[in-house]
Amino acid sequence: MKKTKKIMTFMLVFAMTLGGLTPVMAVSPESVTTTLSAKNEGGDNDHSPVVLVSWAARENGWSDDSDAAYSQILPSGVHEEHTTIRICTIATDPDGLDDIDNVYTRIYYPDNIALGDHHNPLPGQSGDGCGLQMQQDELGKLGKSEGYNLFCNHIRNNNHNLPEWEGASDYDEICGEEQVLQKETAAVWCYEKEISYEDPSGYYEVEIDVRDDHGPGAIHEFGFDYLPLTAFEIDFDSIDYGTVKTGTQKIISGDRTFDPEDDRATVRNVGNTRLGMGVEQSDMGLGYTSSNSNATFKARIGSDASWTHYSPSFDTGWTERKWIDNHLDLSEANEMDFGITVHKFPVHTDYTGEMVLSGRSVDHLECYTPCALEDC
Repeated sequence: MKKTKKIMTFMLVFAMTLGGLTPVMAVSPESVTTTLSAKNEGGDNDHSPVVLVSWAARENGWSDDSDAAYSQILPSGVHEEHTTIRICTIATDPDGLDDIDNVYTRIYYPDNIALGDHHNPLPGQSGDGCGLQMQQDELGKLGKSEGYNLFCNHIRNNNHNLPEWEGASDYDEICGEEQVLQKETAAVWCYEKEISYEDPSGYYEVEIDVRDDHGPGAIHEFGFDYLPLTAFEIDFDSIDYGTVKTGTQKIISGDRTFDPEDDRATVRNVGNTRLGMGVEQSDMGLGYTSSNSNATFKARIGSDASWTHYSPSFDTGWTERKWIDNHLDLSEANEMDFGITVHKFPVHTDYTGEMVLSGRSVDHLECYTPCALEDC
């Protein structure tokens, strides 16, 4: 169709040129056929938008948290302090940028990771987990200079392995003086969103959906890694066992309300992994009898959990690190209960020691799949 149009144009120009030199002769009218092809609803291979490259980054749009290829994002490790990221893409359209109506992004939770009962999704998030869609948002188009500076200066010069390529293969195809961004035959679109401190670690799949005047067009799938960070907070800095009788266990119970003004012990998970807690305890100066500690200790997380027991070593004056059986889900806060039994007291009456708490990541909760769906 384009070839026919060019030929017709040439013929008209040629006829007009001759007309300036030769008298026009009276001839009978000629019939000329005119044709066109309608653009299919939803786009077609020749006219659909094209995604050239996409990426996810921190709030500035070009940095991430690893030297590894593609996007790696770290959470804050702080309660209710979320991480702002930008999802960006560069797209073009054979019919011109004005033909692009909307650019959407859809973000999906990591596969086979359940969020648990304590997770609180941010506004606009589904909170479904398990590889399902987290949210859909619309990207905004950047101006020519802003988009060029972001991609061709900041990313190309400072974080060149961040983007995931699609319809283009390298920076030269996009950033050259005679290429698409400078010629404004392509543009940069971005959207800024928050990832919660408690959203689970893992790979988040992202879809870029570019739509033109007639419906859906290009889809580009890529993603980012939300790097695992194990972190916890406690609202206490001491455990006072008070008066303890020989041979009688003394238990100090915590509570589930995180409140530094309250003496009762609480721990909460502020990382993006599930949390296992470890405990180490000094002998508090209570001494040993025949190399055996005069005191035994125990701890648990949750009032209905089993106790983890530990005793100081004669050689080190400390217990080995013991990992408490009960684990904390994403953003969960729970009580920590501690107990001591003194089997024999030395001569003095006041005892002071030290306890060290530590954390480690444990596997995420898995998603439940009914057996019928698995054909098992």
